Amino acid sequence: MAKAKEVKPKSVKGEEAEKLIHDYLRRTNRPFSATDISANLKNAVTKQVAQKILEQLRDNGQIHGKSYGKQSVYVSLQDCLGEASSDQLMDLDRQIQILKEDLEGVKADYKMKSTEFQILNNSPSPAEIHKKILTLDKDIEETSTKLECLQSGSIKNVTEEEMKDTLSNHDFVKKGYLERRKMFFNLWNLITDCLENPKELWEKLGFEKDEITEVK
Repeated sequence: MAKAKEVKPKSVKGEEAEKLIHDYLRRTNRPFSATDISANLKNAVTKQVAQKILEQLRDNGQIHGKSYGKQSVYVSLQDCLGEASSDQLMDLDRQIQILKEDLEGVKADYKMKSTEFQILNNSPSPAEIHKKILTLDKDIEETSTKLECLQSGSIKNVTEEEMKDTLSNHDFVKKGYLERRKMFFNLWNLITDCLENPKELWEKLGFEKDEITEVK
């Protein structure tokens, strides 16, 4: 079955459009822009016509208008509304309460979304995660290879006797080094005793001290 073609409402102009807009502002008693009014009236008045009529009503002192940047909003004059009844006041109170509750909901949703955004913003990007995974995979592979070598027995463990021999050899070499270093500095001090700037000669010959080796 073919879908019925939607019939667009006929747009009005002139006095009819002016009355329609003015009555709508008085009835709703809320500020609207020309775009809002045209949309709320289901395009019975085009945006261009609504803008022109609103400006005329404002210039004639029938409504109040105020600009906010590039947009202007318009509202019915309060002295044209008459005194509100108790039912109208109660209805306004209900609307205010509903709007307050909506505002609290929007604030809570904004806070939640802000927290989620902060978490996502501080999280690593997919590229960073992929790079980290590759690094971890490489570390796992290297560790697994070392573990297999240890389990297979292909790596020989150092015996206690071999450790003692290594430490003994180290002590022997260290002792010889310290003796030679002492002999060098005794000779150096003897040679440079008469020099005004021994440091200059030291640097010229390219000597370096061994403090960084922490050998004592």
